[in-house]
Formats: sequence, structure tokens, C-alpha cells
Amino acid sequence: KQWYQRRVRGISDTMQCVREGIAFSSNDLSSHLIVADEEECITYCRDTELCVAMMFRETDHRCYLKSKRGGHNGGSLAPGYNSANMECDNRTPSQLQCSVLEERFPGSDMHHVRVAGMEECLRFCRDAEDCQAVSFREKDNVCEMKRATFEWWTIKSHYKSVNMNCKSD
Repeated sequence: KQWYQRRVRGISDTMQCVREGIAFSSNDLSSHLIVADEEECITYCRDTELCVAMMFRETDHRCYLKSKRGGHNGGSLAPGYNSANMECDNRTPSQLQCSVLEERFPGSDMHHVRVAGMEECLRFCRDAEDCQAVSFREKDNVCEMKRATFEWWTIKSHYKSVNMNCKSD
């Protein structure tokens, strides 16, 4: 009974990680599962070796098990898809407390996605295994997720940029 309670609590905790309208593409361990809902997809992932994330397609209830947090390049906006890492951090991103540069980090692009603001940009990056930094363009809310951190090579621009490993001031 104690194992069952831990397991249910684990699935319940992971349900807090579901990102509605977000698709984690590629890095599939399995894509042939048809399930009732996201909770059942999470259960399959928890029971599958090497599974660290999942994606659920609402139209046909297909469950995709993933071998990489955030899929290959992080989440993409995709109505009808819901994705989750088996472990997530839903707190306000600590990087908001860091000195955000009014510069753009060039290169090392991983993925671009249109988001509501800098906080959501940081959440997308935090959900993606390889994301090390972001550059956010406020005029059209484009979030550029980066595979590398930046220290000295930046371009003055209308972006806000921050490394994910920054220390708050």
C-alpha cells in the first residue's frame, strides 16, 4: 500500500508538469500507445526505462514516450498536444532576478517560439534539456532558446538575454 501511495503521489505531482498546447517533438521511445488521457500516458512513461518526458495527442489519444526532457529542441506551440517532463519546476524562474542584458546572444540557436513574455521564455528553456540561455525580443515576443552560455560575445540590440546558470544579484 505504501508503494501505491508513493506511485499515485508521483503521478499526481507529474500532472502538475503537463504543458497544455505544447508539443515535445522527436526523441521518441514509443509512439504506438493509445491511452485514455495524459495521466495514463504519464503512468506508461514512469513504468518505461529511459522515459523522462511524454507527449499526448488529443485527437487520437496517442501517447509518445520521450528519451529527452522537452523532446529534441524544446516545446513548440501546438494546439491539441499536451506534454510533460516527468520532473519539472513550476516556480517562478530565478533567472528573472539576474541582470538581464539588453543584448542578443548570437548563434547556438536551438529553437524559436512566440511566448507571452520573458518569464514564459525562461520556462520553455527550463523545460528543455539542452537549453543553456535565452534571448527574448520584446517587440514580437520571440523567445530564442540557445544551446550554449554566453560571456563576452553579444550584440547590442532590442533583446533581453540571460544565461540559465546566472546567479541573481
